[in-house]
Amino acid sequence: NNPAHVFLAIAMAHVGLADAFNLMGYLELLPPREAFPRAKAAANRALELDESLGEAHVSLAYGLHYFYWDWAAAEREFLRGLTLNDGYAQGHLWYANRLVCNGEFERAIAQVRRSLELDPLSLINSLALGWAFFLMRRFGEAVEQIRPTRDLDRSFAVSHWWLGWAYTFAGRLDDAVRSLEEGASISGRYPPVIAALGFARA
Repeated sequence: NNPAHVFLAIAMAHVGLADAFNLMGYLELLPPREAFPRAKAAANRALELDESLGEAHVSLAYGLHYFYWDWAAAEREFLRGLTLNDGYAQGHLWYANRLVCNGEFERAIAQVRRSLELDPLSLINSLALGWAFFLMRRFGEAVEQIRPTRDLDRSFAVSHWWLGWAYTFAGRLDDAVRSLEEGASISGRYPPVIAALGFARA
């Protein structure tokens, strides 16, 4: 029982906890004002145990970006995390989200492509590339990226949701409604999918 390995395992457990709370806050499965402070506390605890843990810096950056709106600190933490662990696919994906929100689309696409190099079977990484095209108003490319990802696993509701948005803005409204109806059914009528469906129908 190497103590260093034990501390690393405990630190990574806190990273996992931070990421769970981050995503629950982002998806509003918990109230964000409850979820994100708990994520921040877990990420900081991981860093107390191992300051060189890139994943912990990324977890901290996620909340700084999405909840605390401290974008300068988020940028520093993302870059610190990815410098420490360039092989962290989720880190590149989450950093791409920050870049997209800042309008830095080409840099964001480069980050998503890096995440796909590291984890080519990840559905969410593949969808993120399509979503970047969508936000750049390249709606046809968004459809072509998202649709085959949807077909890999039709039980993944996010792909129907994002494909529905891409179809809507590409002017393919019947396809959009069908995609979003399927996504609504699979997701248990998750409110953002229902909102997108209402928009497409309108």
